[in-house]
Amino acid sequence: MNSHQNLFSSLSALAFVCALPVAQSPVSTAPVVATPELQQGHGLRADGEGLLGCGTDYLVRFDRFGAHFTPVLGSSALAVAPLQLALQSIQRGTTMLSCDLQDAPALAGDTAIYDRSPQVRERYELRDAGMEQSFVFDALPGRGDLVVRCRLGGLGELAVPAADGGLDFVRDGQRLVHMGTVTGIDHHGVRARGTIRRDGDCVELSLPASFVDRAAFPLVLDPFVSNALPISATAQYDSASHVAWQAQEQRWLCVFQRSVSNQQTDVMIRSLNPNGLLGALVPVASVAGTFSRAPRIAYHTGNNRCLVVYQQGTSEFTFHTIEGAVVDGNLATVTPFQVAGTTFGNCATPDLSGDPTGAGQGVIVYAVRSAPGGIRLRSYTLGATGVPTLGAQVTVSSQATAARPRVSKSAAVRLAVTFEAKPNVYYYAFLQAVSRTGVLQGSTVTLVNPSGPDLRRPDIDGDGNEFLMTCESQRGVGDRDIRITQWNWSGSNFNLPTVSADVAATIGQDESNPTVALLGTKYAVAWEQATGFLASNVQMRSYSRSGCLTCGTQVAVPFPGLQREPALASSFASGASDGMAMLLFTQAAVPFPPEGGIYGCQWSTHAPVTPTVLSPGCGSGMTLSLVGSPGIGNSTFGFAVSTTDPQATLSAFLFGIGLSTPRLPCGTCLIVNAVAANLAVLSGSAESYPLPLPCDQSLIGLPIQVQAATIGSVQNVCPALGTLSVSQALGFAVVE
Repeated sequence: MNSHQNLFSSLSALAFVCALPVAQSPVSTAPVVATPELQQGHGLRADGEGLLGCGTDYLVRFDRFGAHFTPVLGSSALAVAPLQLALQSIQRGTTMLSCDLQDAPALAGDTAIYDRSPQVRERYELRDAGMEQSFVFDALPGRGDLVVRCRLGGLGELAVPAADGGLDFVRDGQRLVHMGTVTGIDHHGVRARGTIRRDGDCVELSLPASFVDRAAFPLVLDPFVSNALPISATAQYDSASHVAWQAQEQRWLCVFQRSVSNQQTDVMIRSLNPNGLLGALVPVASVAGTFSRAPRIAYHTGNNRCLVVYQQGTSEFTFHTIEGAVVDGNLATVTPFQVAGTTFGNCATPDLSGDPTGAGQGVIVYAVRSAPGGIRLRSYTLGATGVPTLGAQVTVSSQATAARPRVSKSAAVRLAVTFEAKPNVYYYAFLQAVSRTGVLQGSTVTLVNPSGPDLRRPDIDGDGNEFLMTCESQRGVGDRDIRITQWNWSGSNFNLPTVSADVAATIGQDESNPTVALLGTKYAVAWEQATGFLASNVQMRSYSRSGCLTCGTQVAVPFPGLQREPALASSFASGASDGMAMLLFTQAAVPFPPEGGIYGCQWSTHAPVTPTVLSPGCGSGMTLSLVGSPGIGNSTFGFAVSTTDPQATLSAFLFGIGLSTPRLPCGTCLIVNAVAANLAVLSGSAESYPLPLPCDQSLIGLPIQVQAATIGSVQNVCPALGTLSVSQALGFAVVE
């Protein structure tokens, strides 16, 4: 009988004849699913001796001195001091309550709690749009009005009465923070309106005696604090996202930077489940007067921990450091550490490898902008607890113009570092192999642009022996293209590139900012595609593991508007084999800087397929199933059969074309009208049959029938062969 190679040649030839009348539209099978926006949310975590939290448009810190609430205003806004609220006193009538004014806050979910006395708790519950401050009284001595006084600081000094009876905090005529009216709620749900007023450097929250004297305990006094300028679709301040798959929790972890003001940028993290469910929004790095930028994240399979790295500095004119943070599985613990201090130079644009092997070893790469300049790396080992152990700094390149390094994420043993540099009048892309322990392997190789002057913004991924690099190929001003190049490791070096191909090279149109990820059986490439003056969207496409062959439809993300800064990561890089990837991008409200909301698309290597049962089986019980998805480029696709007949020794896989092609009757059996077949010897009453599918888009939509048959004990269901049994006949179409 035919080998599977010959069988596939038969199917490919038939596809050429049959595809036109039966093929489905490739666009309909594009495996892309949109996700919700990431910036809408809130979260709270421990941070040193205090707590650090955020919402959609604010940051808040809690410590022994109270709450410090900062509105997020964007990179063009002047910095503002946080609104500070610190409890000063609580009084009922003429009775002053004894309170601990220096209590440390306790974390309870998304709520910060101060135990002011055995009967009094001050609570701050975080919500997307603000925080609800409340005082819970289990009992109250005395009689009369209940008055809570909180000292105001920072932005609190700018308090003015608001139209709703609350307070607005106003700078230069602009309402920045709003503190709502006071409500009292007793144990039975009885409510009463209270008052809020500024009294010198304090805010006074009060409930009338007519309510308090009759209230059932516990009693709650409840104002609400929020940004007075809530973020809308046209005023969002997030950018520079990156993502990694957290395998143990089966979710994506997304990091991005948030512009609080023109003097502060923070790094945020949020989880995203494949079904679109969002987790808490938590700050990773938030320091007043400091820019924490360009975050990158990677996962470590052996201990369910993530590392985040980013550059940090107090202005554009000071040396930047490379900082890191260990994020434990539930995102509740973020432990900072430093990768490269100012003694290492002015450091920027870090990246890191992560580790799909479970050993906890990897490298962090970064650029040094100050003399002598170049690309550096430090190896690390991340254990089950604590911060990583860092190796010595290693020079990858000493070229002064070397910048923006990227390191592969999916390789088990050998990593690849790529970067751009300008050794003469043009930019080139450079490639260097490195071990997980930070040892450089072979020599640095150079890629020169064959069609224009500059190669810029390279990115790379691969399995350790074969890598795919993508970069901008500049044809001219305002006309950049995207190219991919395959590199194979020879055992001691990369030698010459194996093959290169254009991804997006429309003359007169600008394609830029590419990124690549290995999904297992395919690569995914994404980039910015110019659609007009200061307008662009993000596009993506799959490519083969070898040969740089297109292996899927080119797809634009299903969102309108200006899209920038694609970031791509796969579950394969975290040790999974399900072929998933997440593409994040900035839905920019303005082109420069490209700040806006962070959105994403979940990408699958192959579209999922559920085969149709075309006819029942007969004879002994048999099960036939598809192994993987019948998607082009799926080198591991095939079939599996098992039988309950202990005498069965030989199996045949029968293949037909066209889902409506009639099956052939043989007694009570219906048998696929086969155009090709393959025999296999059963092992333990089971066998599998591989049918690797090449990256041939003409196969998309090809309808196939498949059925398994076995020769074994006497069944007498098919007079022509009394020992024959057949499985159900399954029908499916080849997909993307």
